[in-house]
Amino acid sequence: MTIETIRSTVKTLSGVSISGNTIHRNEAAYEAYQKHRTEPQRKVPKEASLCQLLRDTPTTQRTNMRAKINRLRRQSKDALIVKLIRLEGAAQEHDTRENNLREEILRLSVDAGTRRSK
Repeated sequence: MTIETIRSTVKTLSGVSISGNTIHRNEAAYEAYQKHRTEPQRKVPKEASLCQLLRDTPTTQRTNMRAKINRLRRQSKDALIVKLIRLEGAAQEHDTRENNLREEILRLSVDAGTRRSK
């Protein structure tokens, strides 16, 4: 039962419109409301890291980020696990490739320097 339900029932039964504040101020009415009210639905607390991610996201991109989070929530855990493992593998390959290129650049720089000094 909600305050709005009480208001509409009173209006239907007696033809009198009352405000939600009237119910809150009237002891008997508020006690009846407390006795029969339904528990409000509680939001599932968000993971702290998700809240931080949203705070760190630029304001202009927050709507897109929320949509992406909601899309990911609809996927199964197994699908997300597969994506995460593949992404970690790709990041590791990228790091290896980057290190190899850096070493190649250094080797070529050293080779070019030794040629000039001869």
